[in-house]
Parts: sequence; structure tokens; C-alpha cells
Amino acid sequence: MRRDTARIFDEYLAAAARVGDREALGLFAGGFYAAWMFLTVGETNEVIRWGGISWFLLTGVYLMKLWFWMQMETNRILREVKRVELQLARMQSKQIV
Repeated sequence: MRRDTARIFDEYLAAAARVGDREALGLFAGGFYAAWMFLTVGETNEVIRWGGISWFLLTGVYLMKLWFWMQMETNRILREVKRVELQLARMQSKQIV
């Protein structure tokens, strides 16, 4: 049962990472286009609009990547805690026998 739950959880995280990568790529492409427009338009109102859009989209990319990096760090820490628990359990089983 536990292995099935872990497998499902791992598949969910992998699917979320794929979706997140696609969303981040879309946000980056939109942010790049908006930044290009920011640099090429002439009127002040247009410059402000495209600058705000590019800032918003590129900040979205940054926040998504930051969230995924924090998730990966959490997974690393949990993996190490499980290794320590396994080592302790093995040590205790050797002492009992």
C-alpha cells in the first residue's frame, strides 16, 4: 500500500513539474515579447503598459521556478530523513537480535 501511494505521489509531482515547465515557458515567451515591445514602442503610455506586462510575466516565471526549487529541496530533506530512519531501524534490529 505504501509503495503504491509513493508511486502515485511521485507521478503527481512529475506531472505537476511538466505542467509547470510549460507554463513557465509560456510566461517567459510572453515576458520576452512584452519586453521587446517595451523597447520598441514610442509613446509613453505604451512603454508603461508593456513594461508592466513584461515585469508581471517575468516575475511569474521567477516565482514558479522558486516554488519548484523549494519543492525539490523539501524532497531532498525528506529523502535524507528517511535514510537516517532506515539506518536507525537497522541498528536497533541488530541490537535486538
